[in-house]
Amino acid sequence: MMAIRTSKCWMMMVDIIGSTKMAQETSAEEWPIITGNWFRSCREIIEAHQGHMMKYLGDGFFCYWMHGAGSAEQVKAALADLRRMQEQAAPPFRLVLHLGSAVLGSVPTMAELNLHGQEVNFTFRIEKIAGGLRCPVLLSEAANEALGLETQFLASAPVDGFRGSFKFFAPI
Repeated sequence: MMAIRTSKCWMMMVDIIGSTKMAQETSAEEWPIITGNWFRSCREIIEAHQGHMMKYLGDGFFCYWMHGAGSAEQVKAALADLRRMQEQAAPPFRLVLHLGSAVLGSVPTMAELNLHGQEVNFTFRIEKIAGGLRCPVLLSEAANEALGLETQFLASAPVDGFRGSFKFFAPI
C-alpha cells in the first residue's frame, strides 16, 4: 500500500433487497439490465453530491465521502435523492450510513483509493441489522448525531464481531 493515512469518512453500504430471488425470477438477459440501470442511477446520485464509489458488490455497492466542511450537507442531499429513488422500488434496496475513521490507501498496481479498517467492517456488518429490522435506511449513532436529521430510534443491537451494543436510527 502506498500513501496510507487515516481520515474520518461517511461510509454508505447500499444493497438490493432480495436480489438472489429476483435474479432467479428474472431472465438472464434482463437481470443485468435492471441492475446496470440501478447502479448507474445510484452512481449518478453519489457523484452529483461529491461522493466516491469504491466497490461494486454484485447486488450493491460501498461508497464514501471524506468528512469535512460541507460534507454533511452533501451526504444529506445524496440520502434524500436515494430515498426518493427507493420510493420507486425498482429494484427495492436498503442503505446504511456510518461516520467513522478509515484507513485510506492505494495499492501500487491500482489507481483507486481504498478504505480499510474496523469502521469500514462495521458499516458492512450493520447492513445485516438493517435487513433484520426490515429498515430501508439505517443510520449509526455517529451518522445520526452528525447529520442532524429528524430521526427515530429503532434499536440497540450487538454488531457481529464488535463488542457491546450499538444504537441505530432511521430518518423520519
